Amino acid sequence: MENALKHGVVNQAAHPITIELALPAPGQLVFAVENRISPHHKNATTGVGLPNIRRRLALLYPSRHALYVHDDGITYRIRLEISL
Repeated sequence: MENALKHGVVNQAAHPITIELALPAPGQLVFAVENRISPHHKNATTGVGLPNIRRRLALLYPSRHALYVHDDGITYRIRLEISL
């Protein structure tokens, strides 16, 4: 969610940032964020955020999570599913 606000387009009503937090079944959590990618990044990035997230998820929820990332250059989507 932080990256959507930091690197996404936040001022176009036609392309809002969408955030979903759901409990679709007992013991299951889904978190999803979708945003347009800004052609003008606000800050230079080191690119360590996603690998760090993957490592933390593997430590905290081994074999109980799925992280899906979609980046087509226009829209960035991320979906995290966790079995609690």
